[in-house]
Amino acid sequence: MNIAYLISAHTDPQQLLRLVDALHVTAEYFIHVDARSDIKPFRSLLKSRRNVHFVSPRVEVTGGDMSEVEVQMTLLESALRNRRQFDYLCMLSGMDYPLWSNDRISQFLRQHKGKEFIYGIDLDTPEVKMEHKELYRIVRPMPNVPFVGRDSLTKVRSLLKRALAATGYRKNLNFTVGKKTYHLYKGSAWFCVTQQLAEYVVEQFKNVPEIKEYFSNQFGPVTTLIQTIVFNSEHAGRCMLKIGNYTTLSDVTPLHYIDRDTGMKVMNESDYPLMVESGKMFVRKVKTAESGTLVDLIDTHRASEAEKK
Repeated sequence: MNIAYLISAHTDPQQLLRLVDALHVTAEYFIHVDARSDIKPFRSLLKSRRNVHFVSPRVEVTGGDMSEVEVQMTLLESALRNRRQFDYLCMLSGMDYPLWSNDRISQFLRQHKGKEFIYGIDLDTPEVKMEHKELYRIVRPMPNVPFVGRDSLTKVRSLLKRALAATGYRKNLNFTVGKKTYHLYKGSAWFCVTQQLAEYVVEQFKNVPEIKEYFSNQFGPVTTLIQTIVFNSEHAGRCMLKIGNYTTLSDVTPLHYIDRDTGMKVMNESDYPLMVESGKMFVRKVKTAESGTLVDLIDTHRASEAEKK
């Protein structure tokens, strides 16, 4: 099973090292480090790993805008340029950690070979409540003003967003590409897809200008842009369609155990029973200082799982 792990990181080099060391030694690792972070500690800790590739260009990431999508695309393209053909490309963050043994991960992917582990829920349906749609209907202008600092630019963007929202103008939850209507799909930034689907996503992003135009001023495209490409394509049948109302991020995250409300909670040992019982492949998120005991428990669990095989 040829696996590429695509990892976005910005902090905690020690946790990233532990993540890479925990996963397959036969996999390839493509790592993007936020351009605002010092890459030297990351490189230093992982310099002996020949299967670890730090990707470029490095992007200054701002949560909620297209910079997060640029990271996704940089990681995908870097993996697709590799000489290896991959069965699966798995998108992770540097603060993820595997809950399953490596043998169990490989066996699961082998048994489900061809299935795409990416969720999508159609936001352009009556089943989804307006409170969940509203975030994606508000236009978020993203001007780049020369010589304006990041904090000031954030304030400018926020003012423009509020001013435009006050007019009552809202985006449609669909857009047109040629003669086809693309519905907006919501999912998660963490997924695991085949090389065939990864190639299709990159090709569409590069060559369909309507996609970049639609998402350029929308909230959270890191959880909607790729899903919208995928679920409006012939590949949708191999993916994981979510029917009904959107509730929490965990409902559209296929392989990760996360905090149900926001996905932002840093896990500790008190969360261990629930994450093991969840049946999920990974947990998000963990940090060296706060999650050391938890990761030790997970390592013991994974070793026990491997011994039972």
